[in-house]
Amino acid sequence: GFLFENKNIFSFLYLDVSKSGSILNLKNMLKKNGVKLNLVIQNAGISALDNDKDDLNALSLDIADLRHVYEINLFGLIETNNVFMELMSENSSIALISSTMGLPIRDSYLNASYRLTKRSVIQFAKQAALQLKAENKNIAILSLHPGSVITDLNPTGKITAEQSAKNIALLLSNDLRASIYQINGSFWSYDEENKLWKCIE
Repeated sequence: GFLFENKNIFSFLYLDVSKSGSILNLKNMLKKNGVKLNLVIQNAGISALDNDKDDLNALSLDIADLRHVYEINLFGLIETNNVFMELMSENSSIALISSTMGLPIRDSYLNASYRLTKRSVIQFAKQAALQLKAENKNIAILSLHPGSVITDLNPTGKITAEQSAKNIALLLSNDLRASIYQINGSFWSYDEENKLWKCIE
Protein backbone atom coordinates (compact mmCIF):
# COMPACT_ATOMS: atom_id res chain seq x y z
CA GLY A 1 0.00 0.00 0.00
CA PHE A 2 0.94 3.67 -0.11
CA LEU A 3 1.68 5.57 3.09
CA PHE A 4 0.88 9.26 3.07
CA GLU A 5 1.51 11.24 6.26
CA ASN A 6 1.68 7.90 8.10
CA LYS A 7 -1.75 6.85 6.85
CA ASN A 8 -2.45 4.03 4.44
CA ILE A 9 -4.52 5.93 1.88
CA PHE A 10 -4.54 3.30 -0.87
CA SER A 11 -4.73 -0.44 -0.96
CA PHE A 12 -2.26 -2.16 -3.26
CA LEU A 13 -2.43 -0.55 -6.67
CA TYR A 14 -2.24 -2.19 -10.08
CA LEU A 15 0.69 -1.48 -12.38
CA ASP A 16 1.72 -3.30 -15.57
CA VAL A 17 5.15 -1.92 -16.49
CA SER A 18 4.83 -3.30 -20.02
CA LYS A 19 1.85 -1.02 -20.76
CA SER A 20 2.29 2.75 -21.08
CA GLY A 21 -1.38 3.35 -20.24
CA SER A 22 -1.06 1.50 -16.94
CA ILE A 23 2.03 3.52 -15.95
CA LEU A 24 0.36 6.84 -16.82
CA ASN A 25 -2.91 5.93 -15.10
CA LEU A 26 -1.15 5.17 -11.82
CA LYS A 27 1.01 8.30 -12.03
CA ASN A 28 -2.03 10.49 -12.74
CA MET A 29 -4.01 8.96 -9.88
CA LEU A 30 -1.16 9.56 -7.44
CA LYS A 31 -0.64 13.10 -8.72
CA LYS A 32 -4.36 13.86 -8.41
CA ASN A 33 -4.19 12.79 -4.76
CA GLY A 34 -1.18 15.01 -4.08
CA VAL A 35 1.22 12.13 -3.49
CA LYS A 36 4.95 12.83 -3.59
CA LEU A 37 7.28 9.84 -3.52
CA ASN A 38 10.29 9.53 -1.21
CA LEU A 39 11.28 6.04 -2.32
CA VAL A 40 10.64 3.92 -5.42
CA ILE A 41 11.89 0.34 -5.75
CA GLN A 42 11.46 -1.32 -9.14
CA ASN A 43 11.52 -5.09 -8.89
CA ALA A 44 9.74 -6.31 -12.04
CA GLY A 45 11.81 -8.90 -13.86
CA ILE A 46 11.50 -12.09 -15.89
CA SER A 47 13.99 -14.41 -17.56
CA ALA A 48 11.88 -15.64 -20.47
CA LEU A 49 8.46 -15.36 -22.10
CA ASP A 50 7.74 -18.89 -20.90
CA ASN A 51 8.87 -19.28 -17.28
CA ASP A 52 9.41 -22.99 -17.82
CA LYS A 53 11.85 -22.35 -20.65
CA ASP A 54 14.70 -19.97 -19.79
CA ASP A 55 16.74 -18.99 -22.81
CA LEU A 56 19.93 -21.02 -22.69
CA ASN A 57 22.08 -20.06 -25.66
CA ALA A 58 23.08 -16.57 -26.81
CA LEU A 59 23.18 -17.63 -30.47
CA SER A 60 19.80 -19.35 -30.36
CA LEU A 61 17.72 -16.56 -28.82
CA ASP A 62 14.12 -16.40 -29.91
CA ILE A 63 13.70 -12.73 -30.89
CA ALA A 64 10.05 -12.54 -29.77
CA ASP A 65 11.14 -13.90 -26.40
CA LEU A 66 14.06 -11.46 -26.21
CA ARG A 67 11.77 -8.50 -27.00
CA HIS A 68 9.34 -9.57 -24.26
CA VAL A 69 12.11 -9.83 -21.64
CA TYR A 70 13.37 -6.37 -22.65
CA GLU A 71 9.82 -4.96 -22.43
CA ILE A 72 9.53 -6.02 -18.78
CA ASN A 73 13.10 -5.80 -17.49
CA LEU A 74 14.29 -2.65 -19.24
CA PHE A 75 11.80 -0.68 -21.35
CA GLY A 76 9.04 -0.86 -18.73
CA LEU A 77 11.52 -0.04 -15.95
CA ILE A 78 12.83 3.03 -17.80
CA GLU A 79 9.36 4.28 -18.76
CA THR A 80 8.04 3.84 -15.21
CA ASN A 81 11.09 5.59 -13.77
CA ASN A 82 10.83 8.54 -16.13
CA VAL A 83 7.07 8.97 -15.79
CA PHE A 84 7.23 8.74 -11.97
CA MET A 85 10.13 11.23 -11.84
CA GLU A 86 7.50 13.97 -11.79
CA LEU A 87 6.31 12.65 -8.41
CA MET A 88 9.74 12.36 -6.76
CA SER A 89 10.37 14.71 -3.86
CA GLU A 90 13.72 16.29 -3.05
CA ASN A 91 16.02 13.98 -1.07
CA SER A 92 14.23 10.93 -2.47
CA SER A 93 15.70 7.62 -3.61
CA ILE A 94 15.17 5.22 -6.51
CA ALA A 95 16.37 1.61 -6.43
CA LEU A 96 16.42 -0.53 -9.56
CA ILE A 97 16.76 -4.25 -8.94
CA SER A 98 19.40 -5.75 -11.20
CA SER A 99 21.69 -8.75 -10.84
CA THR A 100 25.36 -9.67 -10.74
CA MET A 101 24.46 -11.75 -13.80
CA GLY A 102 24.63 -8.42 -15.64
CA LEU A 103 28.30 -7.91 -14.73
CA PRO A 104 31.14 -8.74 -17.17
CA ILE A 105 32.79 -10.92 -14.50
CA ARG A 106 29.76 -13.23 -14.70
CA ASP A 107 29.53 -13.38 -18.49
CA SER A 108 28.10 -16.58 -19.91
CA TYR A 109 26.14 -17.63 -22.98
CA LEU A 110 23.47 -19.01 -20.63
CA ASN A 111 20.35 -17.00 -19.75
CA ALA A 112 21.39 -14.45 -22.35
CA SER A 113 18.19 -12.35 -22.41
CA TYR A 114 18.23 -11.89 -18.65
CA ARG A 115 21.94 -10.99 -18.56
CA LEU A 116 21.56 -8.45 -21.37
CA THR A 117 18.69 -6.63 -19.68
CA LYS A 118 20.25 -6.62 -16.22
CA ARG A 119 23.48 -5.12 -17.61
CA SER A 120 21.35 -2.42 -19.25
CA VAL A 121 19.62 -1.63 -15.94
CA ILE A 122 23.03 -1.05 -14.31
CA GLN A 123 24.01 1.29 -17.15
CA PHE A 124 20.69 3.16 -17.05
CA ALA A 125 21.16 3.96 -13.35
CA LYS A 126 24.59 5.43 -14.12
CA GLN A 127 23.28 7.60 -16.95
CA ALA A 128 20.24 8.75 -14.95
CA ALA A 129 22.54 9.75 -12.06
CA LEU A 130 24.65 11.87 -14.42
CA GLN A 131 21.54 13.64 -15.69
CA LEU A 132 20.23 14.25 -12.16
CA LYS A 133 23.59 15.80 -11.25
CA ALA A 134 23.51 18.02 -14.35
CA GLU A 135 20.00 19.17 -13.39
CA ASN A 136 21.01 19.72 -9.72
CA LYS A 137 18.33 17.31 -8.48
CA ASN A 138 18.97 15.73 -5.09
CA ILE A 139 17.60 12.32 -6.02
CA ALA A 140 19.64 9.21 -5.26
CA ILE A 141 19.44 6.41 -7.82
CA LEU A 142 21.16 3.05 -7.68
CA SER A 143 20.96 -0.41 -9.12
CA LEU A 144 21.37 -3.39 -6.84
CA HIS A 145 21.71 -7.14 -6.61
CA PRO A 146 19.73 -8.30 -3.54
CA GLY A 147 21.85 -11.42 -3.02
CA SER A 148 20.91 -14.99 -3.76
CA VAL A 149 17.25 -14.90 -2.70
CA ILE A 150 15.14 -18.05 -2.41
CA THR A 151 12.42 -17.79 -5.08
CA ASP A 152 10.56 -20.11 -7.45
CA LEU A 153 13.23 -19.36 -10.07
CA ASN A 154 16.06 -19.75 -7.53
CA PRO A 155 15.06 -22.48 -5.04
CA THR A 156 18.69 -22.95 -3.94
CA GLY A 157 19.04 -19.32 -2.81
CA LYS A 158 20.88 -18.42 0.39
CA ILE A 159 18.51 -15.89 1.98
CA THR A 160 14.73 -15.58 2.27
CA ALA A 161 12.70 -12.87 0.57
CA GLU A 162 11.94 -11.43 4.03
CA GLN A 163 15.66 -11.23 4.87
CA SER A 164 16.34 -9.62 1.52
CA ALA A 165 13.64 -6.99 2.09
CA LYS A 166 15.20 -6.07 5.45
CA ASN A 167 18.64 -5.81 3.84
CA ILE A 168 17.31 -3.52 1.10
CA ALA A 169 15.52 -1.37 3.70
CA LEU A 170 18.83 -0.93 5.53
CA LEU A 171 20.66 0.04 2.31
CA LEU A 172 17.97 2.60 1.47
CA SER A 173 17.65 4.00 5.00
CA ASN A 174 18.16 7.69 5.70
CA ASP A 175 21.39 6.82 7.53
CA LEU A 176 23.06 5.56 4.35
CA ARG A 177 21.40 7.84 1.81
CA ALA A 178 24.15 10.49 1.90
CA SER A 179 26.82 7.86 1.23
CA ILE A 180 24.85 6.44 -1.70
CA TYR A 181 24.25 9.90 -3.14
CA GLN A 182 28.00 10.63 -3.09
CA ILE A 183 28.49 7.80 -5.59
CA ASN A 184 25.13 8.20 -7.30
CA GLY A 185 24.27 5.69 -10.00
CA SER A 186 26.43 2.94 -8.54
CA PHE A 187 25.69 -0.78 -8.47
CA TRP A 188 25.42 -2.40 -5.04
CA SER A 189 25.52 -6.10 -4.25
CA TYR A 190 24.58 -7.90 -1.05
CA ASP A 191 27.21 -10.34 0.21
CA GLU A 192 25.34 -13.08 2.07
CA GLU A 193 28.51 -14.61 3.52
CA ASN A 194 29.72 -11.44 5.22
CA LYS A 195 26.22 -9.97 5.64
CA LEU A 196 27.04 -6.59 4.12
CA TRP A 197 26.45 -4.43 1.06
CA LYS A 198 29.29 -3.75 -1.36
CA CYS A 199 29.48 -1.03 -3.99
CA ILE A 200 30.69 -2.93 -7.06
CA GLU A 201 30.84 -0.25 -9.77
